[in-house]
Amino acid sequence: MVDVDILDSTGHNEAPSDNKEEMNIVSDMIRFRKDPVQFMKNLNQHIAGSSWRGYDEYFGHPLYYPEVTEDVINRTLHHPVLQKRIKDLVEIRMQKEQSWILTANQRLARKEEFTSWITYIAEGLIAKGIATYDHKSILKFMYFVVGQIFARCYHQGVHINSEEVARIRAKAKELQAKKQSLVFLPCHKSHFDYMAMQFICFRIGLSLPVVVAGENLNLPILGYMLQQVGAMFIRRGNWSQDYLYQGVVQSYLETILKEGYNLQCFIEGTRSRSGKLLPPKFGILKYILDSILNGHIQDTWICPVSTQYDKVVEANSYATELLGKEKIQESLMGFLDSRKVLSLRMGRLDVRFHDPWSLKGWVIDQLSSDAEIRALSFPLERPLAKNTHTKVLRSLGYRILADINKVSVVMPTSLVGTILLTCSERGLSMNQLSRRIDWLITKVHEAGGRIGTLTTNYNSGSDPHFKDPEAVILNALRVLGTDLVGVEEKGLLETTYYPKDAFRLSYYRNQVIHLFISEAIGSIAIFTQIRRTGNVIVSKAAVHSQVQFLSTLLAGEFVFKPDGLDNNINDTLSSLHRQGILTAHDEASDIVEMSNAEMIREGEVFDFYCYLLWPFIDGYWTASITLFALAPYKRVPANLFYNMAQTLAKTLYHEGVIAHYEAVNKEMLKDAFQYFEQQGILIRHVDENRKADVSLAQEWIPKVDSKGHFIPSGKLYEFSEAIAMSRNRPLRHSLIPGMTSRVFELLREVGQKLEVAKL
Repeated sequence: MVDVDILDSTGHNEAPSDNKEEMNIVSDMIRFRKDPVQFMKNLNQHIAGSSWRGYDEYFGHPLYYPEVTEDVINRTLHHPVLQKRIKDLVEIRMQKEQSWILTANQRLARKEEFTSWITYIAEGLIAKGIATYDHKSILKFMYFVVGQIFARCYHQGVHINSEEVARIRAKAKELQAKKQSLVFLPCHKSHFDYMAMQFICFRIGLSLPVVVAGENLNLPILGYMLQQVGAMFIRRGNWSQDYLYQGVVQSYLETILKEGYNLQCFIEGTRSRSGKLLPPKFGILKYILDSILNGHIQDTWICPVSTQYDKVVEANSYATELLGKEKIQESLMGFLDSRKVLSLRMGRLDVRFHDPWSLKGWVIDQLSSDAEIRALSFPLERPLAKNTHTKVLRSLGYRILADINKVSVVMPTSLVGTILLTCSERGLSMNQLSRRIDWLITKVHEAGGRIGTLTTNYNSGSDPHFKDPEAVILNALRVLGTDLVGVEEKGLLETTYYPKDAFRLSYYRNQVIHLFISEAIGSIAIFTQIRRTGNVIVSKAAVHSQVQFLSTLLAGEFVFKPDGLDNNINDTLSSLHRQGILTAHDEASDIVEMSNAEMIREGEVFDFYCYLLWPFIDGYWTASITLFALAPYKRVPANLFYNMAQTLAKTLYHEGVIAHYEAVNKEMLKDAFQYFEQQGILIRHVDENRKADVSLAQEWIPKVDSKGHFIPSGKLYEFSEAIAMSRNRPLRHSLIPGMTSRVFELLREVGQKLEVAKL
């Protein structure tokens, strides 16, 4: 076994010069059962701290030196933000005692007593929550254990790109001299994400980042060990009302960023259950942005990170949650305690890094066009207006998501899942599957995406660039398992593969959608106009209008290009022309026409793009018609309403009204209702106990006749029918409203159940 060292031969941290782009960083993790001798050699190397295993030389802020924890606690406690908050709380208390009959000396003593007391509380909050780099032995122990876990679960390796690593290390070396931080912002797909970044930073010689983690992980023994390798525990939920705790978190973050400690937090805030990126969470991001705006730190560097799995171990529990079943409370310890987890063979894990960029430079670019901001030096002469601050913060969050998408790789399992769920056929032969996956790989590259290395043998010594499409597909099918992809061969001319569990398989398709979102929306807009007119030649203006409608409707689901709607539509139509889906017309032409070539190939490419989004259209249409159940004046608990919406969606699917079972996804329905709230269609009422009810806005309430039946007219009806026109229904149904008498009948039943449940 060769000891692959990312350091140079002298042991110093220099950029790697290996010509190979990809490295499997768990290749040295041998199981005891497989090779006891090599396992013991490897273990002895870790115990001795040989080469990079000693973690003695790395780029970034020094860790594991005497009194490191006491130093950070002291700096945080004396941070101006926290000191001001302590002073404010003391003043509030003294104001309450203003009526007490006390001498000046007594008041001074009381003030000192309260100051000491609140300072003691603040110090306790700091010590309980911050990362503590005291014992390197714990770090080395956990690295070895985590490496064994990764090697067992992801038997085909944990892969990183050597060129990206070289750039990250070079930047870390530069920032070390400036005492500036790298802020790693990964997407969040699995509990394994908590371990991945620390594991990689140890392996490639970077200073371990402070990792923002939920306090639910702060368990006896485990919590202590996690803090020793960088975990920073914060409260879950809303703590905006805790004035002191807010000050502690802000002061600690600004302290470590000012000193040049690296930082990591998950931009989505929680694990994505659907496979696609979630909208950004702005809590920690706001503190980081504000530390630049208020001049507390000189600069910090943002590094978006993509983690892609052939298969996530939580896939089954994700599906269970999204189908509306009661969520089982999970913990990292319980997750790792399962013997089943360690025996799984889930393919590979790929981690990719975007090039770091200066947050200060990005903020200057964002604000340079604002005429009201006279000087772009920090701190600003005056605080940003609230709407400007919100705009900048949102732009920052979505810039990070876009960068994660840029560096993401498409895994073989995602290729298989995407093809199976985007074909109009019931199943595909191996030849068909291979041909279409080869086509999809080409499309991914044309869209600027990247494919995970398609290897057939991941044992040491194999050629990492050897490709055999059929073998790659069979490997992906083994990882997915026969519970997701069915195989039918008895009595058939050819073995056929089909989506056995489309709902769970959609997780893998959703990891590809971002590459084709513009083409998908454009194709569905064209499909909608063809359905309306019955003609393959449609108005470009009508297509433009439909694209705008769909883009707005699905804005919370996807990250769109920042080039503006008009540019995006023109680029999309040009792309569809190049792919032979549309007939080329003069740029000034006001028509869009389906090409003969696409009709000859039976709309195969056109269908691919439409099938990517049709489940979402079904989901949003189902959510829109569920609003009828709130008529005429119902106000019901939000969770009850969401549950009934999912029950309706399941009923519509099993009765054949909607075509895609993915539309019953509970989170998708919630996203739709959130959009309806933003549009003023649905009103959310929150009481003092933070319990929420929902009701329809007055102008959106549908009318009913004397018998209590809904009248098919009004704003809500027209809105739901506008969505229905883009659904996956045969063109012969174009004249039939989406809301049939049967649908209205079901909605009345839902309304009655809501009324009864409310009582």
